[in-house]
This record gives sequence, C-alpha cells and structure tokens, in this order.
Amino acid sequence: MVKRNWFVFMLVILCGLSWYKVVHDYKTGLDVYSKNMRAAETSFSKKMYDVAEKQYKAALDINPNSEKAQLGLAKTYSAEENYRAAIPLYKNLLQVSTNKEEIALLLANSLLSGGQYRETIDILSKVEQSEQIKNKILEVKSRYSLKYIGITTPKSWQVVTPLDLESCTVVENEGFTTYSSLGKRMIHGKLSFVGPISEDKILYPAVEDGEWCYVNDKGNRQIVFDKKYTYLGPFYDGFAVASRDNLFGYIDKDGNEYLFSCSNAYNFQDGVAAIKQDGVIKYINKSFEVIKATDYDGIVADEYGFTTHADRQVLVKHGKYYFCDKNCGLVGNKCYEYITLPRASGEHVAYKEGGKYGFLNYDTGIPVITPQYDDARSFSNGLSPVKVEGKWGYIDANNNKVVDNTLKYATEISKEGTAFVQNEAGYALISFNYLQDKAKGG
Repeated sequence: MVKRNWFVFMLVILCGLSWYKVVHDYKTGLDVYSKNMRAAETSFSKKMYDVAEKQYKAALDINPNSEKAQLGLAKTYSAEENYRAAIPLYKNLLQVSTNKEEIALLLANSLLSGGQYRETIDILSKVEQSEQIKNKILEVKSRYSLKYIGITTPKSWQVVTPLDLESCTVVENEGFTTYSSLGKRMIHGKLSFVGPISEDKILYPAVEDGEWCYVNDKGNRQIVFDKKYTYLGPFYDGFAVASRDNLFGYIDKDGNEYLFSCSNAYNFQDGVAAIKQDGVIKYINKSFEVIKATDYDGIVADEYGFTTHADRQVLVKHGKYYFCDKNCGLVGNKCYEYITLPRASGEHVAYKEGGKYGFLNYDTGIPVITPQYDDARSFSNGLSPVKVEGKWGYIDANNNKVVDNTLKYATEISKEGTAFVQNEAGYALISFNYLQDKAKGG
C-alpha cells in the first residue's frame, strides 16, 4: 500500500513538472516573441530594415500565425523595395485579416511597383468600397507609362486605315512623319507634310521641297505629277482627292483628272465620295456620277479627309450640325453648334451646345452627358479626352474622371489603348495598361 501511494505521489510530481515545463516554455516563448516584436518595431521605426527583417522572422519562428508579425515583415519588405517578397504576405493577410482596407491598400502599392495595374484594380474592387478605396482605384486607372517622343501637334488617329494598327501624323524635327499607335515611326525622310497612307499600304501623299508627290515609307518619291497641285490625298478605291487652281477633283495614279469642278472633295469610302458642288453636298460613285444630292451646305471631315466614321456622318446646314447615318438619315431630331465624328460604333459622340461640350448616344443621337466641358473628343476604347479650364484629362462613359485634367493636350485613345498627350515635359505616347489588360481578358 505504501509503495502504491509512493508511486501515485511520484506520478503526480512528474505530471506537475511536465505541465510546469509546458507552461514555462509557453511563457518563455511568449516573452521571446514579444521581445522580438518590440525590437523589430523599434528597428523599423529607426529605418534599420535589415535588422527589423531578421527580428520579425524570429518572431514568426515562434508564432507563425501572427498577423502582426506577418504585417510587420511585409511592411519591412516594402520599405526595402522587395515587393516580390511583400506581395505573398499581403495576399495571405487579405484572406485572414479583419482590416482588409489597410491590407488591400498596402498590397495595391506593392503591385503597382511592378506595373500590375489590372490585378491592382481587381483586388481593390473586391473589398468594401470606402472613399479611400474608391480614390485609390481612380488613381490606379489614371496611371500610365510614358514614352516621350520628340514630336509636336499630333493629329487624330487615322480611323479608316488598311493597316493592322492605327496611325497618327505628327510634326517631328520641323518636318512631318507618321507614328503607329504602338509608338513606331512608320515613315522616314525630311518631309514638310505627310498625309495618311493609301489603301495599297505603300503610298503616302507628301510635300518635299515645296512639291506635292507620293512617297513610300522610306520617304522616297514614288509618283510625281507634271501638274502642280496644292493638295493631294491618299488613294482609296483607285482615286485620290487633288486640288489646283482653287478647285478640287480626283486623280488616278497615272495622273488622269476627274471632276475638277468642286469647291471641296473628300476621300472615297466603299465606292462613294462626298463632294461640295454648286453650294451643296453631293455624293458620287467611282464613275463620277452624282448618286445623291442633298440640301446640306457642309459636311464634317476628319483631318485626313474621311467623312464617314463607324457608319455615321455629320452634315451642316446654315451653320447647324446634324448627326446622320451613312445614308444621310437623321440620328436624333436635334441640331447643335457642332458635332464631332464618332470614333467607333456604339461609343458616345461629342457635341457642342451653349458653348460647352457634352456627349450623344451613338445609336439614338440623344444627349447622355450634358454639355459641361470646354472641349472634348468622341469616345474610343471607353474613354474620351475632355478639356476643363485649359487642361485636358480623360473620362469614362459614365462621366467618371479617369485621368485628372493636368495635360496640355490629349488625343483620342487608339484601339491599342494608347494616346498622344502633352505635359510639362513634352509630348508622349501613353499606354493605359489596365485598359489593354482588360481587352486581353485580364
């Protein structure tokens, strides 16, 4: 009996010692964890990031699930600009932390360091939309990478183009050239003017040494006519607009002239061209027969001589502008001070009323954004450049600001998601990365 009691007594002692060790080790571990955390926070505050990194890691060795230690280590990585190491920690914390707004904003900044715009927007969109989160999304959407080019006065993107990429005529080194929407210089040579490429993808109308001619992408002359013209357009449907002696007409590549009795003429599109003759707008076919006469006295053309964009035209009568389809049928029942040509089917169209610009619905011609801007261009790729108090920015189709009005100049967005802008540093081709990612299904 004594032996049994002694055995029970020793068992109790051993159990007590074991529990004491467990509690002691746990308490010691907590003390060491707390000590490492305090040391890490002190090191971080002193910007001793390499030391803080080791101390946070030591704390995590003791308590791997510590959100506080994980966050501290992630912030340390960010301070060291080691974003690749910080991002997985932030992503893990975003799943478990209750403070999702702070974590999402920290993760956003790390992702932005690598230009991951689309992923940043996706992550921010999944957390509660506080004012700070909304502002961050707006900021991210306005970010772009700048490629500065020594150019000035870029024109609009060439909408009717046989190229896979849109192109834009610009001034460079006191001469004209053309850039693609991805920033590639498409034509070389010293030209005092260059127009849009022709349908054959070879000939550019150009002015060299004061003489109108056609050149290739090397800037070498391909066609020079004996007659002296004061304007030449691109060849479409086999003909190009030409001007001499204050009259407009058409020429073919052999120099034969047609219908030189117009006060203005425009490029052929799908076998039809608009002309102004006898004070009104008429339409001709490739046999130069009038197939439709109107009572309009003007028509809006883009900077390259095309009058139809996305099956829409803008016709003019007595100084008032009418939004029409390609057959001259009215789209909407109102006229305005001015209407720009649309950039793409289904996208809002800029119009002017009361000295300010707003936007019309492409399908109905009904105003969808009331006039409020000093200047504007029609929407393309879901965005429009708008001018406020002398500065340009970009809005989306819901009239939300996407890029602040800080630019001196801004063109429409190309199909590739690029645009030419001017800021204090000069002209640049900008790329809306998040838009490109979205177009690719990102």
